[in-house]
Amino acid sequence: MLTSPFEDAMRYEIDPKWRGETPMTILIDKIGKVIRKVGSIDFNQLNQWYLRGI
Repeated sequence: MLTSPFEDAMRYEIDPKWRGETPMTILIDKIGKVIRKVGSIDFNQLNQWYLRGI
């Protein structure tokens, strides 16, 4: 939960669909497709996603 209106405004600027959960990862591939992942992310999964995009 955010503690001030400023933090809430910053959350909206980062991603209007984000409700403030942390951690959150935003992945953007080379054609602009956005993938949002809330919670921890496994490094091996992240690496596989990255290698598919090359």
